[in-house]
Amino acid sequence: MEPGLLAAFLAAAISSAGLLSMAALGDWGRRNSPYFSAFAIGVLLVAILFHLAPEALSYSRDAINWVVAGFFAMVGVGMLLRLFTDNQRNLLGAAFGYASIIALGFHSFVDGLIYEATYHAELFTGTIATLGLLLHEFPEGVIAYFLARGAGLDRPTSILWAFVAASLTTVAGAYVATSYIERV
Repeated sequence: MEPGLLAAFLAAAISSAGLLSMAALGDWGRRNSPYFSAFAIGVLLVAILFHLAPEALSYSRDAINWVVAGFFAMVGVGMLLRLFTDNQRNLLGAAFGYASIIALGFHSFVDGLIYEATYHAELFTGTIATLGLLLHEFPEGVIAYFLARGAGLDRPTSILWAFVAASLTTVAGAYVATSYIERV
């Protein structure tokens, strides 16, 4: 098995542990989910604004176009979901939750691509990248679970969709990368 694919399976296991730990906490986890969500959003915003965006801009001036396009794409998804929920107050939270789950799934897919691509470049690079990426997998599973619960899904359905968004898409990304990298 390719090392990047193996790393993606490890990442999927870690994010699954995060989402299952929150599911096991039951009502306590649900009552405190706004605090977990606020903390996670704060950490993500700081990482994006002070690390990822400046790094991307240092590689290419076009990176800002992708950042803006991603932002507006998610705004569009949120607006479409609101349209389909008829702007009912109780469904607006669901629209945000679904849009966030979609974004997290895409993020996890890209993580999978990164696992495989970095190992393809060099074993040391892949190992260092994997160690860094694995640190965010547990909280990612937690976030995925709370986003699904915030969308109004019941516990079993939240576990399923959090698993798909945070774990399965990571493995899918690594598998896709494995298929294409071999041709390069």
